[in-house]
Amino acid sequence: MSLSTVLNKVKFKDNTCKTYIASSNVATQLYGCDEAMLQQILYKNEEDLRDLGYEECAFIDFMIGKYSKEVWGNRRSSFSGVLNSLHQTNNFYC
Repeated sequence: MSLSTVLNKVKFKDNTCKTYIASSNVATQLYGCDEAMLQQILYKNEEDLRDLGYEECAFIDFMIGKYSKEVWGNRRSSFSGVLNSLHQTNNFYC
């Protein structure tokens, strides 16, 4: 499933907030997203974080997700499962 498909499928309760995408190589996955959607997306600039390891980057994603208004994720992802548990939600796009 492409990132643009996921973004079109997920319906946030408050769509005025920016959407943070916790993934690698997000910039290359945004192909197919319309300009209005792109204006709402935040993600890590991997070039700025090149000196950090995988676990350190994952911790950044976790802290952003922990303090987010709402989270969505893949049902098979333990990362998404933990964040949904913390938020007491069941928001999975697949």
